[in-house]
This record gives sequence, structure tokens and C-alpha cells, in this order.
Amino acid sequence: MHPEPHVRIGRRETEHLVIRAVRREHEGATDYWDGNWIVAKVTVGAGGFRGELVGSLRIEEFVRLRNQLRLPLGDLAGTSKFETMERWLALEIVGDGRGHFHAACVAVDVPTASRLTFGIDFDQTELPEILRGLDAVCDAFPVLGKAEATLLQATVGAVVTIYVGLLDDGVDVWRPLEAEPIGGETFRILSPCPDGERWAFDVEPGQTVRCERRTLSGCACWVIVARLE
Repeated sequence: MHPEPHVRIGRRETEHLVIRAVRREHEGATDYWDGNWIVAKVTVGAGGFRGELVGSLRIEEFVRLRNQLRLPLGDLAGTSKFETMERWLALEIVGDGRGHFHAACVAVDVPTASRLTFGIDFDQTELPEILRGLDAVCDAFPVLGKAEATLLQATVGAVVTIYVGLLDDGVDVWRPLEAEPIGGETFRILSPCPDGERWAFDVEPGQTVRCERRTLSGCACWVIVARLE
């Protein structure tokens, strides 16, 4: 069995964060919106805290971080960010220009809204290994499809992905839903609401909603902004 591709920031014996890409969340999907979700396992070590989270990430988020981190190899300065669409994991890596880096990290356990904020310090000698890990993830799960093409296919009778905000989580979390375009910015929801979740606007399957295009974690997508009677 091949090891899961992963990215490690920090050393095992000190503060560290490991992101393992397990599999594509929607096996068989080839479009941009559904095909690029992956199931990720995150291991955190911060002071006396040790823990593990499992959640959904998008492969473009790894691509963006890799592209940003390649720049500090030249000047060892600047800021690189790992911003996720579902907001349960975030990193901001800042270089001081002298070969030292600090990663400000936030990990959120979405069901309980428990939040761990911690920092990881590392130096320039660790950057190549971080980039090799990002390369491994991106090579194992290449980006599928194109965002613009998918949005243009939001025609009547198709099934597309839209997003609704979750309530009671204490953080901004977006749930991807299957929906049917019924004209313009109007969609009919197809996905059922999982047990224990509350969706913004009190929408449910069969409900018609109005969406607008927004950017979530650098990706253009349809987000519910109103429930239609």
C-alpha cells in the first residue's frame, strides 16, 4: 500500500501540523466543483495538545499554497496563506527575510466549534521538504475541470453545486449542495439536510432559492442569499 501523500510543517518532536490527503470525496466525479474535494486527515501537535481532525479540503488550496511558498525560496520574506473554503483549517506563514518563518495556525472541530490556535516556527532548511509534500499531494490529486466552464453550464435541467451557510457552528462554514438551475440566479435544492445541521435561510430539499456568485477561498461559486416562496 502506498503511503498517503502529506504535507508536514514543523518537526515531529515540537509544534507541527500534518495534512494527509486520503482520497477524493466524490469518487468518479470529473467536474471542477465536485471532483476537486478531497478527504483530509489533519494531525496537530501544539505544546501539550495532540489531536486529529478529518474534514474536506479542495485541491486548489494546496496548489495556491505551493505557488506562494515557492517565492520565499528567493527572498525568504513575504506571507503565504492556506485558506480553506469550509474554514476549519487556516495557516498564515510569514518570513522575516533572514531565513526564519512563523506559521500562525487555526484548527476548528466543526461539530463542536472548538478552536485551537497555535504557532509553528521553522527555518529555510525545512522549506524544500514542505514543497515536496505539496508536490506529492498535487501530483496524486490533480485539479479536475475548469471553474468558469462549470459556471456556464448552470442551465435548466442540469445538476450543479451551490453553497449554503451552516448555523450554530461559531465559524463560517459552507455546505456544498446539489441543486437544479431553474433560470437566472434561481435554483431548486436537491440535497437533504444531514441530521444535526441547520442551514441558513431555513431551506430544505425542493425549496427554490436565489444565489449570487461569490469567491470562497479563492474559488468562484454560487452561494444562497435568499429563500424564494
